[in-house]
Amino acid sequence: MHIPHKVGLAMPKTGLVRCRTALTIGLVATLLFSTGHAAEAAILSPAAPTPTTLKAQPVTERPDRVSAALSARLQKSRVLVAAETTETTLTYANPDGTITLEASSGPVRVKQGDAWTAIDTNLVAKDGVLKPKAALANVTFSGGGEGKRLAVLERSDKQSYALTWPAPLPVPKVEANRATYFDAAGPGGDLVVTALPTGFRYDVVLRERPTGPVEYKIKIKTEGLKLAETDQGGLQLTDTKGKTVASASEPVMYDTPTSLPAQESAAPTGKAKPTAKLGAIDTEVIADGDQQTLVLKPDPKFLADPDTTYPVTVDPTTTLPLLADMTVFSQGGFSQSLTVGNSDSDTARTFTRGLLKFDTSALTSQVVTDRGLSCKAGVVGDA
Repeated sequence: MHIPHKVGLAMPKTGLVRCRTALTIGLVATLLFSTGHAAEAAILSPAAPTPTTLKAQPVTERPDRVSAALSARLQKSRVLVAAETTETTLTYANPDGTITLEASSGPVRVKQGDAWTAIDTNLVAKDGVLKPKAALANVTFSGGGEGKRLAVLERSDKQSYALTWPAPLPVPKVEANRATYFDAAGPGGDLVVTALPTGFRYDVVLRERPTGPVEYKIKIKTEGLKLAETDQGGLQLTDTKGKTVASASEPVMYDTPTSLPAQESAAPTGKAKPTAKLGAIDTEVIADGDQQTLVLKPDPKFLADPDTTYPVTVDPTTTLPLLADMTVFSQGGFSQSLTVGNSDSDTARTFTRGLLKFDTSALTSQVVTDRGLSCKAGVVGDA
């Protein structure tokens, strides 16, 4: 989900739904709201004129604000300031001397070589591993085999986070940005990893009710990072200075909601479909030499409950890095796909609230002269 935020700023003439809002002041800034998934911005070079061209083609970009402002004024259409493009922002010079800043709460593009390209988390096979086509994070997933690391994420040369599954991994089935290792978690239990614009998530999906208690031990190797439990029972990764760079609420599992009867679901009562049942996971982080082990023990009573509908998803997800928008659920947990409102089941009401954050540092000391908001559905990566 993306929410652009357009803000006009008076300057000395100097992101699953996407929404755009605008404020105008001598500078116009647009903040694109995203859930790590975002708008694809096409940055094009001006078309080269041919001998038969009678009318000059409009300039679409210039390297700096001065040349962009001049071109915009002469041709009476906005021009991209190429040097100020970032993973989350685009800056345009407008014909009237204002500046438009389009910013997203999460990355929507990544630089590959000298060119910017829209984020694409679809997985491709390369050198025996799976990698997203274009993502901010350097992520690799196992192509299958024994002794192979399930997933590796590198934030920099000095920070990395790697997971190793305790059993050999089958060759995964790849669908878009998701790889599924069937029966890797035991008969009827699949291991699922999903590439995100800024990292990855992993889940265990139990397709069938297990015959007894289950336990998962995931070896974690970090460099420049440390995994620990929070006082609230969640998980967090901190750097060498103790700063949190990734976190997750307390791991939970949830079943598959059953559909309402046809006559009830069709009735215009405004009642939402049933929400999933949530189950607890006993979580422990154990130091093991130069690595750590994450131990997950799903509640056996929840798994054995006849009212629990399978498949059941065991979700211990910790992703890197922290994103600027998420959904918080009243029953516990959060998601990086935006959802707002209330949903009712026969037994409970769940409140969902979306939290958004935009970088408005470029608007400091500026006068906002206009603003607006628009939303458009779109998905770039599954959260």
